[in-house]
Amino acid sequence: MNHIASSNAPQLAFTSLHSLTPATAASWAQGLGLIWFGQKPDDWNLAQSLLPAMAVPLTLISPNPSNNAGNNAGNNAGNGLAGAGELWLGHAPDVMQEFEGISYRCDEHTLFGVLHLTNSATNLQDHAHTAYDRMFRLLAKTGYPHVWRTWNFLQDIHAQEPVLAASPRANSATDNTSERPTLERYRQFNLGRQAAYDAFAQSAPHTAPAACALGMPTGGFCFAFLAGKIPPILLENPRQTSAYHYPTTYGPRSPTFSRAALILQQTHALLLISGTASIVGHESRHIGNVRAQT
Repeated sequence: MNHIASSNAPQLAFTSLHSLTPATAASWAQGLGLIWFGQKPDDWNLAQSLLPAMAVPLTLISPNPSNNAGNNAGNNAGNGLAGAGELWLGHAPDVMQEFEGISYRCDEHTLFGVLHLTNSATNLQDHAHTAYDRMFRLLAKTGYPHVWRTWNFLQDIHAQEPVLAASPRANSATDNTSERPTLERYRQFNLGRQAAYDAFAQSAPHTAPAACALGMPTGGFCFAFLAGKIPPILLENPRQTSAYHYPTTYGPRSPTFSRAALILQQTHALLLISGTASIVGHESRHIGNVRAQT
């Protein structure tokens, strides 16, 4: 694959490739993890076996509008981008470890993990709580207590879904969900995520990492995270309301993320920016116009 420079700290290499070849163990020797967007390469299974890897079924748009004919049809055919990957590099041993469904690698300073939850019968609030609960317990167990960045990909992000009942028994298979009120799945995700933060006494203004939450047509809930041994410097935008201070018009619990996180390394700084749209205060601007939003 493209030349990957080795360093003594994790760095992001974004590659726009139709394949991961040459997919050899040496190619990933110091990789921490991979997030792949769009169509899976033919050699995807090999990548999965070598490092934590997650494939997100999103349609990609080329910076060149003339290349997007296939993507505008809702697929990755034609001249649009078939796939692209974010590969995180560090000094990780060539060993992938598992913890309650989380695949992860770590080096002396950094841990990268991925988790894919697909049970369609499980409420997204419950999925989010499960994912973040497992993440916090893994980080406490391994000694990487500071979350730097999270990626959240949610199937049918704006769909309405019955809320969890107050009683666990009421959430059983015999429960009549049609009798329960509904709530947008993204808002249910925020409920579950914040519940995990509360359970581990994580104060959003002091610990909320850079993050994104994006919708996808299929795939359940895909979750990835980057954590380390040093705390990040959490950054906010003075023109924007902090996400964790959003009014209740956006849901019963505010989103739990910072606008950016700055990681100070020995030789350089790493800035992790949240994937937020154009926002002034707490309101999105230029709805439907990606170019104006960016």
